[in-house]
Amino acid sequence: MTEYRLARRRCPDCGALTQAELAPGVPRERFGPRLQGAISALAAGFRLSRRQVADLCGELFGLQISVGTIDAILGRQGIALREPQERLRDAIQSAPVLWVDETSWKQAGEKRFIWGAFTEGAGVLRVASSRHREEAEALLGETAAIICSDRWWAYDHLDPARRQVCHAVIYRKLSQGSRCEQGAVATERPI
Repeated sequence: MTEYRLARRRCPDCGALTQAELAPGVPRERFGPRLQGAISALAAGFRLSRRQVADLCGELFGLQISVGTIDAILGRQGIALREPQERLRDAIQSAPVLWVDETSWKQAGEKRFIWGAFTEGAGVLRVASSRHREEAEALLGETAAIICSDRWWAYDHLDPARRQVCHAVIYRKLSQGSRCEQGAVATERPI
């Protein structure tokens, strides 16, 4: 760990306050990249609250850190990830084949949905408020890819010539037979 101290002095003659500048290449953040990465992983990856992250930093690292500092770190991490995220989105939308899916997700105690689009080498996840068509369109953009998905109706707007139903979904449906819940009416839909 390296500590930098910046001297601040007031001129005895004119009263002007001057402060030393950090040397070029010295990070302006108080915490290193590994701690910032750990904080981001705890908050975003493990979905801990800011307060839980602060408490865990105290327990694991003996570090007193405020909820506001954690929030600032997460804000900087989000800004740093914008450009790579845009590159991923472009890679997804220009791919010849995409696998897409969506599932329910809790965020801050509220029901959301996480949408995913994947190629052999890249993936994009997006949290959205619904499972509707507009979310599929926002994720897929103007892609001309062949889309491999389940049979969720939000994908029905896609050209059938560009749709591929996931083989695992077909297998699951065929292996289940025609089970229907009590009181429900079975309907046929070609696969």
